[in-house]
Amino acid sequence: GFAHHAIDIPTPQGSPILAPDAGTVLKVSLNGLGYSFVVLEHENGLQTVFGHITDATVNAGDSVSRGQIIGHTGGQPGTIGSGPLTTGPHLHFAIRKDGVLVDPMLFLPTVR
Repeated sequence: GFAHHAIDIPTPQGSPILAPDAGTVLKVSLNGLGYSFVVLEHENGLQTVFGHITDATVNAGDSVSRGQIIGHTGGQPGTIGSGPLTTGPHLHFAIRKDGVLVDPMLFLPTVR
């Protein structure tokens, strides 16, 4: 791997991706065997990015509610949405605050 401003969450291929909060779909980019992703825009200048997806159940401009399925995970090499650098099934998750990538762990609940 390589350093990037996101987290890669191991998950079985085809797992549902849930919107973490209400918002609007800013962009859906489905690129065959290339890297595919969805970007949601939320309040307070936050955007969430979900990468290595196999499909999207939303379109740009759609409103989404917290917990709504927005697509399904991918990342298995050689499959739809995986891109050239993936090493296995996972969800690439990033957060932007006012357009700047920030550490997603600052926004996720801690498990004890």
